[in-house]
Amino acid sequence: QLSLLVSMSHHLINIVAYTILLLITEINATYTKSREISTASGNQSKNFIIKTMTSVPLLRLVDYLSNQTQTNEMKVRNFSLPSNFLYTHVYFAWKEANQYMSPIALRTDGKSDNIVGANLVLPASVLKDMYAPGIIADILDFAINCYAWAKPISNRKSSPTSSTAYVSILRAADNLKVNRELIKETTKYFLMSSQPDAYHYVWETSSPEQAKFMASLKYTQIICGDKEVEINPCNWKQVGMDKHFLETHVFIE
Repeated sequence: QLSLLVSMSHHLINIVAYTILLLITEINATYTKSREISTASGNQSKNFIIKTMTSVPLLRLVDYLSNQTQTNEMKVRNFSLPSNFLYTHVYFAWKEANQYMSPIALRTDGKSDNIVGANLVLPASVLKDMYAPGIIADILDFAINCYAWAKPISNRKSSPTSSTAYVSILRAADNLKVNRELIKETTKYFLMSSQPDAYHYVWETSSPEQAKFMASLKYTQIICGDKEVEINPCNWKQVGMDKHFLETHVFIE
């Protein structure tokens, strides 16, 4: 992604509709609980726990997210990205990640912790400087233009890749429950730690159930990524995406 690639789990592989979300910070008083309290509540019954990206070695994160993306992300499969290109892209992306907004999900088997989900979030300002070989560079250009167009009107006087903008560029999850917990954790820490004019983009499925979930987190839809209108910088056809994969949306709060 930046390449704007969104890794969904194999359980979600038949859902082809994705959305790009944008969340703007407001007063942060609502989000005052500590990370430890939040992540501990209820997660034992889910058989996984949400932790920070620093809880596991970097190379484990790179392996997990690049393998999940290569195997299960339909946008990546559509472009047939070489494995070494994607792996190196993911490695450098993790190096730029915001560690508080980039949660991971771990499940223990009694001997070790296994990664079952990860959400890679980084400042939009780094997109233009990312390692992006081959077609990844074209996808990055597309994503940057899409984000700049979708930017809130109140923020458009600043740079399109302002430091107040964050992007979930890659996300993988073993199931829908893990996926939602990752999104909730990122949203919470984005609202807690960002300045009032900050905003956050993320691609997500546009199924009715998931759209309702995203709305509950105060995300608002902007435009479909396959919408045939005179101006739609977020239409994936611009980078050669097959029409079968073009059920994508953009959300903004």
